[in-house]
Parts: sequence; structure tokens; C-alpha cells
Amino acid sequence: HTRLQGDWSSDVCSSDLVELGILEEPCGSALEDPDCLMRLVQADVEAGFADWIPGGVEEARRLFGANCAAGKLGLVKKAGSEPRLVGDSSISCANQLSRIREKIELPSLFDVEQFVSRHPSDRWIAFSLDVAKAHKRIRVHPSEQGFSLFCAVDSAGQNHWLVYRTCHFGAAWSAYWWSRAGAAYVRCVHRLLHGGHFLAMYVDDLLALFKQTDAPLQASLCIMLACALGVPLSWHKLQLSTDLNWIGWRLCFTNEPCASLPDDKRVRIGVALRALVQEGNSVCRRELRQLLGMLCWFTTGARWLRPWLSELFHLLFKQQLRFQKLDAAQVHELAGVLSDSMRVLAKCRLADILPGWQLLSVGSREVATKHELLGLPHRSGWWWVKFGDSESAKVKVSKAEAAVARFITQVVNECVPVPLVVSNATGIAAADAFAEGKTAGLGGWWLPAGAPLRPECLQYFSVRITWDDLPDWFRPASGDLQSCIAALEALAQLLLLACRVEAQEVSQHQVGWLAIRQMCDNLGVVGASAKQLSLKRPLAAVLQSCALFCSRKRLTLRLSHVAGERNEWADMLSRGADRFNDFWQKLSPQRRCFPKWKELLALGQV
Repeated sequence: HTRLQGDWSSDVCSSDLVELGILEEPCGSALEDPDCLMRLVQADVEAGFADWIPGGVEEARRLFGANCAAGKLGLVKKAGSEPRLVGDSSISCANQLSRIREKIELPSLFDVEQFVSRHPSDRWIAFSLDVAKAHKRIRVHPSEQGFSLFCAVDSAGQNHWLVYRTCHFGAAWSAYWWSRAGAAYVRCVHRLLHGGHFLAMYVDDLLALFKQTDAPLQASLCIMLACALGVPLSWHKLQLSTDLNWIGWRLCFTNEPCASLPDDKRVRIGVALRALVQEGNSVCRRELRQLLGMLCWFTTGARWLRPWLSELFHLLFKQQLRFQKLDAAQVHELAGVLSDSMRVLAKCRLADILPGWQLLSVGSREVATKHELLGLPHRSGWWWVKFGDSESAKVKVSKAEAAVARFITQVVNECVPVPLVVSNATGIAAADAFAEGKTAGLGGWWLPAGAPLRPECLQYFSVRITWDDLPDWFRPASGDLQSCIAALEALAQLLLLACRVEAQEVSQHQVGWLAIRQMCDNLGVVGASAKQLSLKRPLAAVLQSCALFCSRKRLTLRLSHVAGERNEWADMLSRGADRFNDFWQKLSPQRRCFPKWKELLALGQV
């Protein structure tokens, strides 16, 4: 027995705000196919995972007392796979009242990349093993089984109550308890295998990488250990190959190790993007949220593509414009339900204005306070009021958003591979930017291999930028370039990287990508570069240009933070020779580079 000890707190369960619920019918997906539902439930009962409760809720309360919660059973049907039974324990509040004091850390494609990158010359064979019905292999203590009650309805409309004696799929505690059992198996395998290998388990899906000569033997040892320990395997899912699927990726180790989207996921993402490629289309906000979930997953591997997701996030959060023609009584009622941030808090009785709307303007004038709203002049006793609705069911695609959708569609359709080998380049380099009013400066330097760390040995660049030099989309509304210093800092890093590539300071590499490290004294830019995402313009656009440049050159830019007082050389280069003449006198004019910053800045404008 595995007791969920410490997961349930009496003070939480007795809360007046959240109470355990008893729901007496399955989800709509289960009601649509009751025969399939009953077949899957009966299979779980026969396997010992669940038991029928003929007496229904009354018998359950006699067995478990107050520890009773009944969720909803549902069916998940996916093309090419058997239907799956899911028990929703969130709707009964059992998940909300469960307290897991530890967090589960799951492996990802990045872990595979790190391992393979440490051994770029080795040839690997991949092995995949799947545990059958993993969650349901963990038995719950009898005193806490009552939190897993469900009602199944057959084709005749009769209710049948059951209780899961094991961790069912859909409970918040199931993944945690299985992860402890799965981790024990993984540790045992590590102790059993003596040769060099990679081995990790994502929930119930194990991936191992073995050297070519040892792969059959080591894979057999994994299987034999599972059988010896009684770990049930999905035998039809065992894979030992240089090409296999794992957690949604197609892994290939035949030539240059890489990952790519399988055909089913590529088609699914392509279909979801189809509604966004045409300017002016109205797309469902819920479907857009699902698409962004898939793309966020995809860009955990294809990280260089992530900066363009900012446009789709802007689309998701975009407000639908709503116009209302209001008279004096309606305006006074509206003022009474507005928050200090001019958001509607309650439904109006005299006008069709809903909670959550944001008041944007009255006529052509922006309104910041309720007092200002009431003091506005009117024309013939009427006001035209514009609202923004961020909770509308649909949003309209703009020209820029459609262009990004077409670009991502092209990348997905071309099956651009994700490299699994990333080598680290050596060298010291730093860049910086400054801005005052309508003038800015960018500067950076790097030290050639083997050269002493002295100003006269540096290769460098220095660029002066004015307001008129910048494109309209870059110029901040404040009129002061200091307000977009993060974007200028990121641009300085891109120019430094381009100069290093042009000067062939970055060595050529045959396998995988090359990771280039540079120093930056702006912590926000370091963080945005690591995430490869920013929702703030124009920083988002600079990240896009940098990402596209890196993808074409097979590079990965890694920024390290350095304190401003230790980034003096880059700072003096960004401010020019007029302010730091002594330092500039030590520099060699022959070592100066002149990057084409306008071309680089516009690179990401798809």
C-alpha cells in the first residue's frame, strides 16, 4: 500500500471556500459512448485497479466517512490510439485540496542534447521502454481511496458507482507517487549498467542511449530487470533503433544527431496555423491558446523560433473593440461600476456593457479617470464610448501576426531539424549600449585567441545611432531612446556576434551547432535572451533578428551577466572617442569592424 500521507490537511478540507464534491454523471465524452466507457471501467475492475460499489454514495460514506469525493469519468479518443479513460478529480475539488510537498523534475530534449554534446564523436543507439498503465500500479491506502469515487452510466442510463484502489489518471497525486516508483527503477538500472549510457524516464516513457556495440545487451538488461521487479511493460512499444519517437519528438542518431517533428504533430500544428495565415481572419481565442501550447512545446527544442511567439501572444491578449452610444444616465451608471484602472467591474443595467471590458476612449479622447469621464462635453446629449474586450470569444488577425503565422508554417512544413550536438566556443567578448534623448551608441569587443588582455589587442566596433536612423517600429512613444535601452543592448550583442562571425573568429564546425558566449551588463537582456522571448517591443523584434541570424549560421548565443563596473571597455566603446580619448588612443584602427547594423536589425522582419 502507498499512503498519501501528508497530502490531505484537515484545515484545508474543512475550509468554507472549497469543499469536496460528489458528481453523479460522467463527462460529455463518456455519455456520448457509454458502451466504450463501461468496457474500459470493467477492464480496470478486472485488473484490480477499481471496485464496484453496489450501494452507491451511501455505501461509500460508510466505507470512507467524510473522505469522499466523486469526480467525472471521461474518454480521450485520438486517431491511431486506443481510447483512454480519464478521471477528472479537479471538478470534485480533490485535486485542489491535495498538497504535494515535493516537485517532480521531468527530463526534456535539452537533457538529451547536453549528454550527446559531451560525447559528439560517439555513435548512439536509442532504446525506449514504456510502462503499461503506470499510474494505476500504485495502490492507495484504504483510508484515502474515497477521494477517487466515480459514477459510470451505461447505455440504458443506469448509474454504476466505483472506487479506484490505485492512482487513477487525472488525480494530482498520481504522477507524484508514480514518479517515486519510476525513479527507484531508474536508479536500479543505473547501478546495473556498467557501460557509458544515458537513461531518463518521462512519467512512464523511458529513453536510454547506448553505445553501438553495447546496445543489444544493455537494452536486454533493462527489460530483464523490469520483469524481475514486476514492472509491467507495453511490449508493443519497445524500440531499439537509431530512429525512434520519444515524448513527441522523432529522434535520429544515424548521422548528425537531431530531433524533428513526427508527421502527425507536424500536420496538427499546420492545421491549427491555417486560420492565422490570412490577415483579417477571426480566430477562436480558445483554439489559439491550444496552438500556443503546442508551439511553446515545439520551441523547447527549436529555441531559435521562440521569439516569434511574441506576436501570437499579442494576438491572444488582444482586445476586441466594442462601441457603445451612451446618454447621460448610462454614463453615470458606467462611472459607478468602473475601477480605478477604468475596467468594468459589474454588468450595467441600462446598457449592454459587460464586466471585464476596458474603457479606452470617449469620442477621440482617451479617458484615465472616472472624474474625467463625467466631465467630458457631449454632442446632443450622447457620447460614443470605445471599450476593449480581452475576453471575447474571437480575435482578428493583423498583417504582422499573419506574416509570423506563415513563417512558422513554413518552418514546420520544411521539417527543420533540431540539433542535438552543441559545442562550446572559447573566447572573451562583451558589448554595451547607451542612450541619451534621441542619440544612442553601441559598442563591443572581443579578444582574439592567444592574445593578451590589453586594449591594443582588442578587435572592436562602435556605432552611433540617431533617432532618424531607426525604423518607425523601433522608436519609443516617449521620444527618448533611453526607454528602449534593453533593445539597444540586445542589438549591440547581435552586432558583436556578427562581427565575430565576419572576422572568422568563430571557428568552423562540422557537427551540430556552436554555442558562443558573450558578456552583457543588462540583466533583463540576459534573461530575455535565455528565454528567447519578450512581449515588449522593440526588444522582441531584436530577439527575432538575432535568432534568425543564429539559425542561419548554426550558432547559439549565450549571454552571461557582468556588472557594469567590470564592463568599462564596452561602455567606453559605446560612448565614443570624444568622451574617453585616452582609452581610444590605445586601440588599433586596423582592428575596428563596421557592422551593417540596419540590415541586421531588419533581419527578423518576416
